[in-house]
Amino acid sequence: MMLEQILLHQSQYAPAFFFISTASMTVSQAIQFIQKIEGKEISKTTKTSLLVRLKSPQSHQLGTLLTNIKHHYQDGEDFDRLVKEVKNALHLTAKNVEQKIARTILFNTLLRTTPISAEVYNLYLTQILEALSNLSKPFILKNKDFVISEAAKAFDSDRDTRQSSLLRKVISNIDIALYYSIEASSIAEASSK
Repeated sequence: MMLEQILLHQSQYAPAFFFISTASMTVSQAIQFIQKIEGKEISKTTKTSLLVRLKSPQSHQLGTLLTNIKHHYQDGEDFDRLVKEVKNALHLTAKNVEQKIARTILFNTLLRTTPISAEVYNLYLTQILEALSNLSKPFILKNKDFVISEAAKAFDSDRDTRQSSLLRKVISNIDIALYYSIEASSIAEASSK
């Protein structure tokens, strides 16, 4: 069972609610199942963290968005130039401001359900992952296929260790939005008492 496989790894950010749904289990049943799993190959840290996550799921918004930026990216546009133009137009000089501008432009682009080009994925994968992490549950639910498609592009991209960690958190956010329900929440609360 996939829930058991999560415990063999060092991250609790696998799509656990999807696995629970696929197994036709309730969150309460999954918690009970996981609590019973033992063995020296099981990561105790992952098990503890996963149980906490199942009882109280939290989305992870990564990176700061600059709310005064309304710009978005259009395919074929020179993204680096756009970031510099926004920086100059708004007279922004803070540390790491170009990363924040890029993240915000990418977030605004995602909100328009505009696919991001492979070229931008290659250059700005971290900021794309951070932008994806800031999408709201209602947006993810309404635009499921688009969001999954953009996350899949990130999955298919060459990533460093930090970007892989960010991707797992993005997948976790999507998992919570799509597969964690109010009913699951009340079941989890009852099982933790």
